[in-house]
Amino acid sequence: MVAVAAEEELVNVDLPKKWLHCAVCHAALKPPVFKCKNEHAVCCACAGGGGGTDKLCGPCRRAVTFTRCRYIDGLVDDYKVACPNKKHGCERSVAYHSVAEHRLRCAHAPCYCFECTPPFEGSPADLLRHCTAPFGKHSWLTEKIKYESSHSFVVQASSEEYRCLLVAEDGCVFLLAVGAGGGPAGRRLPVNVVCVRSNTDAHTRPLYTGVLWVDGPPAASGEASR
Repeated sequence: MVAVAAEEELVNVDLPKKWLHCAVCHAALKPPVFKCKNEHAVCCACAGGGGGTDKLCGPCRRAVTFTRCRYIDGLVDDYKVACPNKKHGCERSVAYHSVAEHRLRCAHAPCYCFECTPPFEGSPADLLRHCTAPFGKHSWLTEKIKYESSHSFVVQASSEEYRCLLVAEDGCVFLLAVGAGGGPAGRRLPVNVVCVRSNTDAHTRPLYTGVLWVDGPPAASGEASR
């Protein structure tokens, strides 16, 4: 005779959000959770780092003894919410207490165009369409590139900045920006190439390197500079 565990049944329960927050500092509760004898749930920090006696309980307004509350541990770990970036393509559900941490590392975090007022917000793909729409506010050029290959660009010297979005073979997008400026030695064109991406974790996101060079002598005003 073999005993088979019953399938775990899920139920939807409406809870006041305050039950998921520390009764003292009001931060989202995460294990380990502690409680006083009056059932006020507090985070580990507010319980003195591990429970104990003579710890102040805000709602009780006096020193109390805190003990572990493993039931709340399970509750706050099991309570999942959709990622705030769901509208940008993230399909993950995360523990309520981990939303802020996940938001910092989410690969679907939005990008922004701060040249618009208010700033445009969207996924990298949305930002690409926003910046390159033929009749949009920017109408920037796009060029397809391949990694470990050289690419030549001809930029017309003018009083306006040159912007071009470089779309790599894996879908990553880079902004090539050539500024307009002048100086005692003639026209100077500062060049920058940056990766367009969301606010993902700096420890896990890929890094890119490149080499830029200019062919030919400095161009006179109104001539092409390569």
